[in-house]
Parts: sequence; C-alpha cells; structure tokens
Amino acid sequence: MEKLKTKLKTYNNVYVGNINGQKVIVKNITPAEKEFFAVSTDSVSSKYISTPLKITGSEAQYLFIEGGDIVGKDKNTWLKAVRVIASICTIDLQSKQKHQSIPNDDVQKYLEKINNVELLANQHGGHLNAENFVFMRKILDKLDLSESFSHDDTIALNILSSNNEVKIIDWEHVKISFAENDIGRFLSDLYWENPKSDKYYYPSEWHDDLLGEYLNERLKMNPNLDSKQVLENIKFAKMWNYLGPIFSILSKGDKLESDWFLANIEAFNLLSN
Repeated sequence: MEKLKTKLKTYNNVYVGNINGQKVIVKNITPAEKEFFAVSTDSVSSKYISTPLKITGSEAQYLFIEGGDIVGKDKNTWLKAVRVIASICTIDLQSKQKHQSIPNDDVQKYLEKINNVELLANQHGGHLNAENFVFMRKILDKLDLSESFSHDDTIALNILSSNNEVKIIDWEHVKISFAENDIGRFLSDLYWENPKSDKYYYPSEWHDDLLGEYLNERLKMNPNLDSKQVLENIKFAKMWNYLGPIFSILSKGDKLESDWFLANIEAFNLLSN
C-alpha cells in the first residue's frame, strides 16, 4: 500500500488518485470498521455502505464516489438518505458477540454528560431549559442501547449521492446503540457557517417530511413499532447532538458568546416545545 500511496495526492491523511484505472481513496481503517464491514456484507443494507475494495493492515482502499455529498441536492435525494439511515437498524446484530471491537453504548456516558452540562450551564449562565434534562433522563431509562448498529456521525457530509444511489461513508465511529441515534444526528445537524438554531444542511421546511419518511420506513420494517417512543427517542438524539458542542465550549469556559454556541443553546431549548 505504501508504494501505491506515493502516487496519490494526500488531503489530511486521505489519499486520492487512480490505481489500475480506478479512482480510489486510501485511508486508515479502525478495527471496529473492519468488523462492521464483515458483519454487514450480507445484509440488505450493504449496498448503502461504502465498503473497502481492499484492506491491508490498518489501511483500506475505497472506490471514489463521484457526485459528492448530499448538501445542496434535491429533496428526493434527502428522502432517500433518510430511508438509507432507517435501513441501518436492519443489519443483523446476532453476531455482535463475535465482534468485540465494535463498542456498546454506555448509559453512564450519557448520564455523566447530561449532569455535567447541566452543572456547567448553571455555573456559566448557559440558560439551558431544565425540563429538557428531565426529559433526557426519563428517555434514557427506556432506551435500548443494544438495539442497533449506529454510524454515530451521520452528518450530510458523510452521505454521498451518485447515479441515483446514496451511500454512507466513514464508519470509524460505528457502535451499538439505540436505533434512532443516527436520524437524530442527521436531522439536527446545524450548518457550521453563519450558524442559526433553525439553519440545517437542508431547507428547514423539509424537516417534517424527512422525519415522516423515516418513521414510515421504520413502520414498514416493523408494523408493531411504537411510533410515539420512536419520536421521543429522536428528540433525545437531537438534544444529545446539541449537548456535544455545548459541553465542549462550557468545559473550556470560552467562546460563550460565539454564534455556534448560542445557536446550539437555542436549538436545544427549542426542543422543549
């Protein structure tokens, strides 16, 4: 692989170029990714997962996907992305005991961050809605953190569209968690540039249709699904997504007036409605 990499252009330790007539990407691969790709190979969702052409040690070679990410693409492409995200929970977990490198989500991790953010917000005057923390703790008691594989970074930049197909890339954070973790992240991810609490990577008026598409897709897979609980889990996942940057900034004690911090605060608080 090292000889091949010398022929490729590098971008932040990701190598891009042509090998044997194919445009490829060469990048590091984690043990969890290796095991996930092995587990998901025979699943109906495998066609939506960008899997390596070749793995050599800790590096993998992927086919370059023309067309780029879904940012700026039409609504149908985003609806298709939602259906792809819903399909992740269909990947069989039966063999998870054989694949120890894929981490299981931990309820204690959630509780610690929820408690720490609430404490720091009170100290720094973060003005976070206390009812949301009550809601998160209530939902956390119900969450099945061993329910499904989760990509855990389903931002629009990690979902590519080409030739009417949608694929999810960069599975280095894959874990076992609750099924709605990924759609919550996807729907709530705020646009980084000129951040506002209702400015996503898609037009905000699409939100309800995207959410409805996800729920319909899950109901097709399981007609007995508790729709109310699914929606509450998604709300929890959205709140959790906003707590990430809020905690990061509060713990450092600076940038408390930044647009990014204030946008995430407002977005978190709006979920109390």
